[in-house]
Amino acid sequence: MTNQSKGVLVSGVVTTSQNFDIDIPYGRGVRICRVITAEDGAATHDLKIQTYDACSGTYIDLAGAAMAQATGTGSATLTVYPGIAASANVSVNLPVARRIRVVSTFGGATSFTMSIGADILI
Repeated sequence: MTNQSKGVLVSGVVTTSQNFDIDIPYGRGVRICRVITAEDGAATHDLKIQTYDACSGTYIDLAGAAMAQATGTGSATLTVYPGIAASANVSVNLPVARRIRVVSTFGGATSFTMSIGADILI
């Protein structure tokens, strides 16, 4: 079994916050990529990963699984996988649950042209 792309979660002009639920039936980790190609004013973008708690039916922040806030163009990657070296805003040494949520929070009265993609890591 090899890594699997979950494809593009969002692509285009973003002006609102969005959540993306991802089922991970066989993976041990996930890699999320964010690419911002244009900005229109003073916008901000935050991205974090939450894990699903089946007992309570709620999503809970995965400790350390957040990208640095974006305020302009550029790219960033966040990897969650057991056994990797942890690095703030870049990588988290934890396995992922069978269901996660990517929380994409947009701030400001302007917009970003961006894409967010996800890969399931085996």
